[in-house]
Amino acid sequence: MDCCYIENILSKKGRIVKIKPKDLCYCQSGKRYKDCHMVRDSYKPDKRLNYDKNKYINEWKKDSDYFLEQGYYNWMANCLFEKINPEIVLDIGCGNGNGIIELLKNENIKKIISIEENEFCIDLASKKIETEGICVKKIIRNNPTFIKGEVYVNQYSEIKEFELSKVNIIQGDILYDEIIKQYIKNKKFDAVICWLLGTHESTQSNLEYINAGVKDNKDLRLSVQNCIYELSDIILKENGFLQIVDRGEIPYNEEIREQYLSCHKEQASVTSLKIIEDLKFLEYNPIDNGIRMIKSSFDPQERKSASKGTAFISVLSKK
Repeated sequence: MDCCYIENILSKKGRIVKIKPKDLCYCQSGKRYKDCHMVRDSYKPDKRLNYDKNKYINEWKKDSDYFLEQGYYNWMANCLFEKINPEIVLDIGCGNGNGIIELLKNENIKKIISIEENEFCIDLASKKIETEGICVKKIIRNNPTFIKGEVYVNQYSEIKEFELSKVNIIQGDILYDEIIKQYIKNKKFDAVICWLLGTHESTQSNLEYINAGVKDNKDLRLSVQNCIYELSDIILKENGFLQIVDRGEIPYNEEIREQYLSCHKEQASVTSLKIIEDLKFLEYNPIDNGIRMIKSSFDPQERKSASKGTAFISVLSKK
């Protein structure tokens, strides 16, 4: 790559631009190109995918450790434990393992199965959980294939039956990995959780996501949550719970609270799950230099209430 002048960079808006290292980056981060996307853009697609995955977990662990220190994971877990003391839990997205460690403080939990697409997350989470003296079984099963420039398809191998450990982290994509979905459908869980879903930048080059019209992280979160609602309807035991924790604006009044509940009721409408009306939230301040947290939001023209800051929103539904 020419360190003085970079040509033919495809911006996120789909335009070809010419950009110099000291120019502002095309991603609108406000950083200089040399301090933002220049290194990433120098890699070939396969190396870029690994770069993005590794970059994501290295950034996310800063946020996650901060959330752990502030007691945010403890709050998320307690929102669930107020309703149920689960024995078998399905976790969507292991992150760096802090959420799983917090869950396991409940001694009633016997097994956790976590599904995670990013093998760098799996490696870090496994090591962190094992330092707590907890046995972890991890299964890496993806060999992505690049078919057109940056565009790739995940290729997941079959899952052989194995004896479950206390914690089991299986690489997979809950949206488009039919093998992992079939594996999960053959089991029953007391609780399903999805806390603070996020992903790496190369997800936008995944062919299945492109074909499904998933344009950004908000689209991804909605698609994954819809899938989780439908899957939970199959795999939850009677009286089991699904918990989704997301970022959002503070539901300081009835109007905003009802908007959140209405959205989740719509997602659950194709299932037998019933949304619990006592929505929980916890105000928080993002950490400096952490991952930019894209929050759930509503069209301000559709309501009277103004936004008053950011909160974690916990929504529970019961089978």
